Amino acid sequence: MRCNRELSGNLIPFRINLIEKIGPERVQRIEHDNKPRKFDIDYLKRVKSIFTRRARHYEKLRKRTMEHAA
Repeated sequence: MRCNRELSGNLIPFRINLIEKIGPERVQRIEHDNKPRKFDIDYLKRVKSIFTRRARHYEKLRKRTMEHAA
């Protein structure tokens, strides 16, 4: 798997694959939903906490996988 950052977002292939995965109607809805959102600080802190926990969890899984592979 390659990092998408090196591919400058790789937008066209990403969009094509997304259409195959979720369908053209949902892709259109996502692309055209550009209304401004207002999130409060508590909500953003909660989101940060959730993703920090997930990152730690997956980091532990990755380390375990690497240990078993060695």
